[in-house]
Formats: sequence, structure tokens, C-alpha cells
Amino acid sequence: QSARICLDAWALHRPAWRQCGNPSVAGLLDGVLLSPLLASLVYFHRWDAGGRDVLGADSMETISVGALDSDLSLTLSAALRELGVGDLAVGAVRPTASGALALRRTYTFFAGTSYSPLLARTHHILFENPGWGFCGMGQDTGEREEHVRRILNVVGSGAQHKTFFNDLMEL
Repeated sequence: QSARICLDAWALHRPAWRQCGNPSVAGLLDGVLLSPLLASLVYFHRWDAGGRDVLGADSMETISVGALDSDLSLTLSAALRELGVGDLAVGAVRPTASGALALRRTYTFFAGTSYSPLLARTHHILFENPGWGFCGMGQDTGEREEHVRRILNVVGSGAQHKTFFNDLMEL
């Protein structure tokens, strides 16, 4: 259902923002709709529900998307081709070489995306309950975190730290 929302909005509005005269703005608007979709494709392809990397970074040859109806398939295929990420075969995304590299790097979205519960409650936090998701939290209270999707946060920040330390060791 979430994929349909992203792809329907992209198909409906992309012709208008491509005409805006500013390719940077058009690219940003593509990203708003397609980054969550592509990041979730990669996450559910590579990591399990517990956040364990079950396939590894080199597992981007094909990404299963299951059975899609024809409208969704056409829109996803068009988006993948237009962005140069790849194409859609029967039930699977087949990334190009550069598309596979880009998809491998979507982990950079995970840490920020993990705070979506907090961002969704911005008005509530600013004007009603500034302690929402934070006050009373911790091991002593027995409450669970509400402001962050912890597993997604751990996967995203862990992948970023690994890349950072690998780069640091190369200096």
C-alpha cells in the first residue's frame, strides 16, 4: 500500500515538476517520493525483521518485489528506468551497475527515517506534550520507545559507522 502511494503520487505529479525549469528541484521532488520506496525495497531485501544483514552488501543483482498489479508494475518500471536505477522483471528489480551501487548506499536514509514517529507527531510535541516519546522512557520504566524505530536506527547508524571507520582506517 505504501509503495502504491509513493508511485501514484510520482506518476501524477512528476510531469508538472519536470516542467518547473529547475532540474535540481525536480530531482529533490523525485527524492521525496522515491527515496523511501527504494530504501524500503533494499531494507526488506537485505535485512530481516531483527535487523540482521542476511544477504550482505553485494546482494543487489535482483531484488524481489513479489506480485504487483499491472499499473503498479508499469509505474515502478518507469521510475526505475527514468532514474537509471534499473528495470523491473517479473517480480524482481534488476538494477544497473550504478543503480546497484546507489541502492547499496540507501542505508544512509535509515537513521533519519527511523525518527519518522517523532516527525509525524511534531505538532503534538511542539504544542501539546513536549515530553512525548521521551519522558518516562528507559529500562527502569518498562515502557518502549515511541519516538524512534529502534531496529531501523541501529541498522542505519551501524552501517554509517562501519563506512566511517573503514574510511578512517584508509587515511
